[in-house]
Amino acid sequence: CPLEPMLYCIGASEDWPTEFCGPSSEVETRYTVISMIAMFLHWLLLIDMAVFAMKLSAFVLVVQHVLSEVGRFCVAMMFLLVTFASAVTCLRHGKREFGDLWDSGICLFSITVGLYEGDFREYTETPSLLAAVFFFVTVSVILLINLLIAQLNCSYQATYQDMLGFARLNRGKILAETMPSV
Repeated sequence: CPLEPMLYCIGASEDWPTEFCGPSSEVETRYTVISMIAMFLHWLLLIDMAVFAMKLSAFVLVVQHVLSEVGRFCVAMMFLLVTFASAVTCLRHGKREFGDLWDSGICLFSITVGLYEGDFREYTETPSLLAAVFFFVTVSVILLINLLIAQLNCSYQATYQDMLGFARLNRGKILAETMPSV
């Protein structure tokens, strides 16, 4: 494989079975990214092993079903982020973190997930900015995240009983597909 760093180290290093040498540094990043993707796909394929435990298989099917709810939440959150980020950049406030659309979106997202390290007392000289940020926090954190939790709870309870039957059908389908190759 032309991306294998160990092959680049043949003759370049005294302690040869190694992948850390000067010539291998040019392919190291690509190799690690491809290795990460391969490992992710490997573990993703192991989800098919869930058919051996019926409740685990039903849980995997419920998670696949509930991901649509999470997708809707992400779309709504992106809409709110773009809306409030573009609105806040129109204000004349002089704050660097809200200077353009991209920085405003990142700052509002970090406020939503609780990673914002700034202090809201810095915004007291611009009450319109403070009001916009508080309104965004109210809508995104209090309303949307609680709505997501309620939707996931209701969706899980409503589909779990049906998924036990679907899990049995899924097990039969996988067995029927696997039997010809055995």
